[in-house]
Amino acid sequence: MSAMIHKQRQRKMQPFYWILTFEMITLGMLVGLALAVGPLFLLSRWPSGWMLLTLPAVPAGVWIFYKLFKNLAERIWLNRHLDQYMLYDDRVEFLLWNRETKEAIRGSVPVRDIKEMYYGRHLMLYSYAYREMKMTESAPMAELLPVLHLIYNEGLKDRLLAIPFIDIMEANRWLEVLAPRGIPLWLSSLLIHDPQDESAPAMLREDMNRVPAEFDGNIEREFRPYMERKIQEQEEREPTPEELEEEIRQREYIENERKRKAAFPNIGPFAWLTFLLQYGLGWWIFDKAASGDIETAGPIYPMSLMLVTSVIFFVLVKRMRWLQMLIFQGISFATLFILDLQLGSWNENDPLYDTGGSLLGSVFLYTAFIWIPYLILKFLRRRRDADDRPSGKGGGEKTEQGESVVADQSRLPM
Repeated sequence: MSAMIHKQRQRKMQPFYWILTFEMITLGMLVGLALAVGPLFLLSRWPSGWMLLTLPAVPAGVWIFYKLFKNLAERIWLNRHLDQYMLYDDRVEFLLWNRETKEAIRGSVPVRDIKEMYYGRHLMLYSYAYREMKMTESAPMAELLPVLHLIYNEGLKDRLLAIPFIDIMEANRWLEVLAPRGIPLWLSSLLIHDPQDESAPAMLREDMNRVPAEFDGNIEREFRPYMERKIQEQEEREPTPEELEEEIRQREYIENERKRKAAFPNIGPFAWLTFLLQYGLGWWIFDKAASGDIETAGPIYPMSLMLVTSVIFFVLVKRMRWLQMLIFQGISFATLFILDLQLGSWNENDPLYDTGGSLLGSVFLYTAFIWIPYLILKFLRRRRDADDRPSGKGGGEKTEQGESVVADQSRLPM
């Protein structure tokens, strides 16, 4: 039985980033637990109408705790179940983990069945968390790192095995063993997103930018000039009228998407009028409190004011964005604060003193469950907001599994 020559294993997250990630998720879980348990504890100690209004925070806390706990469990599983590739003298063995089914895929590829090899790049997100870096080194969110694609025969079909690397020397060590076997070696500018797809081998073979290569001990001596030529060709090539039109369409789409996702521009003039209504209703509450017609020491009138105006606000905004919840509360506080300065009292025995305090306090308390009317109205408005979405993303047609990496090379580190 042949001995193992090289072993390529998916890396674990670096200890510093793993501890930092664990601490941040744990902190978020504690916040969720506090939201879930806190209102019940406060209500048991100080039962009142105001404390009852904190109960909507309980489901929010449970949801936050559940989501973060599930995310942490997923990260722990991923950090323990790593893909592995073993190179022997006569075969390549692999162990791959399916993230959805949590099942392992084991296989072995005889070297004699490998028809072609393609050296290129794969996209790795958050790569800085998986490799050693200096404190002063920049940490890009995504990097294009080496990958070796092996096209091999399995029965009557061709399959693709992608072996990703973080270090260039790791790829060179594998090629030192495989290149002398007479297997054709190519350089490719494609990103293959799903190597398990049956069409992946055909996409590499049909790549118009692929070129043959000869391994001389360092594959990057050929690959880097190859990518520089492709980038230069891309920059020097005159765009066709169709490409210019597509670029204009794409820019318009990006601009429309930017405007559609912005919080302030999507409020609209009618929604801003809600705060005039809020000011008027607040004035009415002060007037009725001064005449003794209503009791404002309780939460009914202040919370009803916040609930009614928030529903009207979210109905009238052009498109709903989560930042609008913060905007609504911030402007509501400013509106009621100005009203309190105008009509309120500094005398603690004056009913207007309690009125101003109740109205301002309701703004902060409403933070616990403003998400309830927001999510309900977002669900009811989903079709209307979808109709406002710009049609056509532009950017040209792309294959589902692979795309050229030439344009990406100018933005991402190699």
